[in-house]
Amino acid sequence: MGEKISLKEIERRAYLSYHQDGLVDVSIGLAILVFGAYILYDPGMVVIGAGSLFVFFLLYAGAKKAITIPRLGYVKFASERKNKIRIILLALALANVASLFASAYRPLAVFLVENYMIVVGVIGAAIFSLVAYLSDIKRFYAYAAMTLVLFPSGYVFHTLFQHNFILMGVLMLFSGVGLLYRFLRKYPKQAGEILDDEPRKR
Repeated sequence: MGEKISLKEIERRAYLSYHQDGLVDVSIGLAILVFGAYILYDPGMVVIGAGSLFVFFLLYAGAKKAITIPRLGYVKFASERKNKIRIILLALALANVASLFASAYRPLAVFLVENYMIVVGVIGAAIFSLVAYLSDIKRFYAYAAMTLVLFPSGYVFHTLFQHNFILMGVLMLFSGVGLLYRFLRKYPKQAGEILDDEPRKR
């Protein structure tokens, strides 16, 4: 039993080290920042702005290969972690579907439009909290709290919706850049080895 717990802890530390490079923070921060800039320039470009977010998923994958893997090696996630990632993606997809149904129901749509800043804050905080819980990356709880404060306060103080998105993106971007700087100092570049997150079979 003690050996099993030790192995789990080793896997957990390897997994968390793999995500201490700040690249996910930088990618999401840039995505939010660009989305906010899109709708600030032209509110009618919401669909284009949302579509452009997929570019940052490609950016994240490319940055992992160029920065993280040469320093820590390639991490092969255990099936348990893969299932958690699938749950996160499924939750995001369900949130999009729910928003479409909500917009089709007029009374609910009116309520959402009138209180959209609060709604975005609550939904954003819920998504960040879910990501933090399932991924075990605790700093996403801080992003959840930031979202829950930033957007509802924008409703109270009548700030522009787009400005809140841009500010949120900038804060996440700076956080990610700080993590990336520390990661590069801590882990010098070396020949990549495979870090297998799957438990060894005896």
